[in-house]
Amino acid sequence: QYDRAASNVHGNIIRQIWLTVGLGVALGHFNVFSVAHVPVLTKYVFHVALPCLVARGIGIGVDFYSETFIWEYIGSFLLLRGVALAVSVAVVGHRTVLVALRLRVPESPSRLPELAAEPLEHQRCAGQTVTVLGDVTVVWLNATWISTVILGIPILTAVFGTPKLGAFYGLLAGISSFIFQLPFMLAMLEGHALVLRLRAADGMVDDSAVPDCAAPTSAAAGGEASATVGMVGSVAPPDGNPPTTEWEILLRRNVWWRVLTKVAVNPVMWGIAGGFVISLSTLGERYLRGQSGEYVDELGFFEAALKWFGDSVSPVSLFAMGVWMQHEGRGLLAIGAPELGGYMLAKLLVTPLLMVGIAKIMDLDDRSGRAAVLIATLPISLASFTLGKQYGVGEAALAANVAVGTLLMLPTVIAWSAAMDHAGLYVV
Repeated sequence: QYDRAASNVHGNIIRQIWLTVGLGVALGHFNVFSVAHVPVLTKYVFHVALPCLVARGIGIGVDFYSETFIWEYIGSFLLLRGVALAVSVAVVGHRTVLVALRLRVPESPSRLPELAAEPLEHQRCAGQTVTVLGDVTVVWLNATWISTVILGIPILTAVFGTPKLGAFYGLLAGISSFIFQLPFMLAMLEGHALVLRLRAADGMVDDSAVPDCAAPTSAAAGGEASATVGMVGSVAPPDGNPPTTEWEILLRRNVWWRVLTKVAVNPVMWGIAGGFVISLSTLGERYLRGQSGEYVDELGFFEAALKWFGDSVSPVSLFAMGVWMQHEGRGLLAIGAPELGGYMLAKLLVTPLLMVGIAKIMDLDDRSGRAAVLIATLPISLASFTLGKQYGVGEAALAANVAVGTLLMLPTVIAWSAAMDHAGLYVV
């Protein structure tokens, strides 16, 4: 029974994903599409299609008042990302044990507002661009910025045999990304940017060493990242006295104000908020859900339109990923084999194994546990690379993780499904 399920369910949907990515690669190779189209495609996804998918999935497909609603499932992903953050801090701390974490304070603190308004691109190209905050963020992204919606929904739809369950588990898994990981990740990236400006002010960055330090020209970098998090560029000056450690930056009010401003204008956050309003007010359950006795036929167009746009999230995103992969070419494997192997081991083995333990702690039922573990096996999304690109941290590692993780998705999902079936764990 498992062999049939593995070949006909997991295999077919993942081959469909590969076909979509491959079509993007092929049309990019023949110049039908170019990397210049990627920002347009991703902007459509993150400003239109994904908010519609989220609003419909949460607002109409989720009943938060139901006794069977699995808050523990959302809590499992919050715990996974929290543990991964702690591990990331430990890993980076171990790697940098011989590096002082103290910042050299600029000789002219009064110039900090002026320095903070300067673009980040100049400093990140000129050396001294490694920070503890940036490194922690890269490790965290590589471990848990999972493609819960773009890949998770189609795979879980195939596993459970119904789009309703696929969207339900995929969207709930993604909520923790936006309410927890995104704000803290942005705070650390903003802190990373501020550290670079402090170093530049103190003369630790040799601007003359780089004759031409222009902003990145990769079109793939601008579209998805800006659509995902909003504006990226300058960082606000620190409050009061200059910080003495990188971690102290995370306590700065202006850093968090900038982060919250970005999160507040995020289109996906508006989709989540709209979905919560529709669901918690019971408007979705009573008037927009077809099975309801109070369903209003005249409002059917609203749910249908949300579904119409939402259904395009995965194919458009995956096609854009293919065009981006073709453009990057050999640059996708710019990091060494040991580093890549370490990231793959962490993402494809350690992270799912950690989720198995968390699912046990949270006492998830079989279906929720199976969904949680399978989503944990999935590769990270392209948004992780574009964020790294804009902030100048970990682009090579993130690009390799996206590409190789996508290629290894089929054997990984099948292997974990087989392991859980063999152990009698979360059998569905």
